[in-house]
Amino acid sequence: MPNFSPIIPLPILLLVFIAYLWTLWALWKQEKDKRPVHLIFRLIATLLIFFCALKPAWKVSQTISSKQTIYILVDSSQSMEVKDELPSRYQNALKLLENHREQIDKLERVNVEVRFFDLKLHELQPKEFGSATSISNALAQCLQEDNKIKAFMILSDGLQNHGQDLEKVIYNINQYEISVYFVPFGKEQLKGEFSDVSISQVRSPEFLQKKQDLKLKFKTELKGLKGQTQTYEIIQNDRVLASYSLIPKTNNAIEEVEIIIPAKKLKANYNLIQVKAQGRKNEITPLDNEAKRLIFVREEGLKILLLASAPSADYKFLRRTLESNPHFTLTSPSPFLLQSSKATEFWLSTDLADYDLIILCRPKPNFFPKEFFNKLYETYTLNKKGLLIFSGGDINKYLDQDLAFADSLPALPSSSQLEQEILVDSINQNHFVSKNFKDTNLNELSLSGLTYPSRENPGSQVILKSSLAPLILTRNWKLSRIGLIQTNALWQLNLNEKAEIYQDLMARLAYYLCSREDDLKDMLTVKSNKLNYSQDEKGFFTASLKNNEGAKVTKAQIKLMIGEKLHQMSPQELNYTHDQKFDQSGLIQFKAQSRLKDELIASLSAKIYVSSEHNELNDITTNIKLLRALSEKTNGSEIQRQKFSDWLTKMNQTGRVNSVSLQVKRTPLWDNFYILSLILFFFCLEWYWRKFR
Repeated sequence: MPNFSPIIPLPILLLVFIAYLWTLWALWKQEKDKRPVHLIFRLIATLLIFFCALKPAWKVSQTISSKQTIYILVDSSQSMEVKDELPSRYQNALKLLENHREQIDKLERVNVEVRFFDLKLHELQPKEFGSATSISNALAQCLQEDNKIKAFMILSDGLQNHGQDLEKVIYNINQYEISVYFVPFGKEQLKGEFSDVSISQVRSPEFLQKKQDLKLKFKTELKGLKGQTQTYEIIQNDRVLASYSLIPKTNNAIEEVEIIIPAKKLKANYNLIQVKAQGRKNEITPLDNEAKRLIFVREEGLKILLLASAPSADYKFLRRTLESNPHFTLTSPSPFLLQSSKATEFWLSTDLADYDLIILCRPKPNFFPKEFFNKLYETYTLNKKGLLIFSGGDINKYLDQDLAFADSLPALPSSSQLEQEILVDSINQNHFVSKNFKDTNLNELSLSGLTYPSRENPGSQVILKSSLAPLILTRNWKLSRIGLIQTNALWQLNLNEKAEIYQDLMARLAYYLCSREDDLKDMLTVKSNKLNYSQDEKGFFTASLKNNEGAKVTKAQIKLMIGEKLHQMSPQELNYTHDQKFDQSGLIQFKAQSRLKDELIASLSAKIYVSSEHNELNDITTNIKLLRALSEKTNGSEIQRQKFSDWLTKMNQTGRVNSVSLQVKRTPLWDNFYILSLILFFFCLEWYWRKFR
C-alpha cells in the first residue's frame, strides 16, 4: 500500500502548488498566441518535484498473531515406572498424549509445548528415568522461558521430593494469573495384588585382608509377600558368591540380613559386590531390587594387633586410620568381646609373635589373661617387634607390680594424671616420626584432656612435648622399638583441619616402631576417604608427594584425574586435597599426576563406586494431595483422563490471540535514478524549447 511522508506539512505544500499553478496560468495567458509549449515541460518537471516532496513509498506489512501457550509437563522420574496400573504409570501418560496428538496439533488459539521432567526439565523424552522428582523446578524453569503461558497441565504421580520450595513457585505462578491442572497416575493405596522387594543400606568393611571373610549386611523391605520365599544373591563378575532366603511373616516386613562370604572367594584387588533380590512376576518396580558395594581386598602388609578394654575416641579414630591404610593388616577385636565369655576363645587363637606391631589402647589388665604381659615382654624382648601403649590409670597402676615390663618402656609415671589445656611447646624435628611437621604451627596442635606426668627412661626420645609432660615418646629396647602416648586427647587432631597431621603421625609411628621406615618412600600416592559414595555426597581425595628420602614435598602442582577429567588439587600443610560432587555414577577410576625435578610421575590407579540412589522409591504411592493443593492454590483443578479432550477444547476457546501489524518492507518511490532523470530531462526540454523555438 502507498505511504507518504511530506518534507513540509501537506497544507503548506498545497498552497505552494496552487500558487505555482496560478503563476503558470498567468504566463500562458500572456503568450497565448505563441503557444508557449515550454511551460508544459516546466509544469511536468515541477509536478515531479512536488511528487518527490511528498516522499511517496510503497509499504508492505504483515499481521502477526501472538497466542498463549499451554505447557504439558510429563513426569519422567523412576516412580513413574511403577506398574500399579498396567503397563505402567509412564506408559499410560504417554498414551494419553498420543491419543490426543491430532487434537493438539489442530488447536488454533493456543500453542502447546510438551516437556518432560524429573530433577531437570527436558525438551525431548529422556532415555533414562530420573532418580528424583522436582515439580517445582519444572514449573519455575517454564516461567523463566516463556511469558505468555496460559496454563500448566501436569501428568504425574505427585512424588515431589527435590527442588525449590513449592509455595514460592505457587506465588510466582499466581503473579502471572496462570492455572495449574493435573492428571494423576498411579494409586494412592497399593493392595494385596501388588508386591515389591527393595534393598538398601548395604554395609560392610570397605577394606579386607586377603584371608579375612566378608560380613555383608543390608536392609530389605518386602510388601505383599507374606509366607512366600524370597531369595537374595551376592554376585561378583556374574559369579554367585553366596545366597540367602527368608520368608516374611507379614505383608509389610522389614528385615536385616547378614551374609558371610568366605575369604577364598574374593581376590586381592577391587571387588564390586552386587546384592540382588530375585524378581517377582507382579512386582511394582524392579528398580530397587539390587545394590552394589565396592570392597578392596589387600595383600597382607604390616600385621597390627589393636587391643582396647573399653570403647574410646582414641580407639575409634586409630582403628579407622589403620583400616584405611592399604599397607596394614589390622586385627582388632571389639572391646566388648574382651569383656565377654568369648574372650577365652580369642586369646587361645591369638599368638603375639604373629604380629609386627601390638597396640594397647589404655588397657585394663584385669580383662587380659594373667600371663599376657609376661608373654608380651618376652615376645618383644627376644624378637624384633613394635609396641605402642596409650597410657591410662589402670596400666599405670599395673606398672608398679611388673617392674621388668615398666623398665622397658620409654617413661614411667611420676605423679597422678592432670586434666588441662594441653599446649604443645616443642616437636622433635630430627625424629623420623615428626620431621615432616617441622613447619607446623604449634598453636594449632593444642588439645584438651588428660596427661600423665612421667620420668623418662634412659635412651628415650621425645617426639611431642607439652609444658607439663611429654606426650609421645619412643625407645629402642633390645631388638624392638616401643612407643608411649601419654594423653587421652590426641584423637582431637582428627576433628579439625589438621586431620592429615593425625593420620600421617600415626602411620609414620607404626612404620617406625616396626623398623620399616623405607616403606614410606613412595613418590606419589592418592586416596579417597572412602570407597562408596551416593551421588548426592561430596567425595574427598587426599594426595601425598614424597622425595627419595621419604620427606613430604609441599607447594607442588598435583592434578587429580577422576575418570577423564583433570582437577587441580589444593595444597595443605602436609598433603594435597580435592573435594567435589559426582556428575556420574558407577565404578570410577582416579589417579594423581605431578612433576618432581622435571620428571612426570603418577600414582597407581584407584577406584570408587558412586551409587545412584533411588531416593524417591521410599514411598511410591501416588501423592494426589500435593497435586490437588497445587491446582487449588492456582485456580486449576484435577482433570479426568476421559475429559482431557474437553479440557483442551476449553483452553482453545478461552485462549487470547493478540494481533500485531509489522512493517516487513518499505520501498521509496521518489529516491531513485529514474525520477531524477525525468526531472532533468523535462527541464532540459523546457530550456531548449524556450531558447530555440
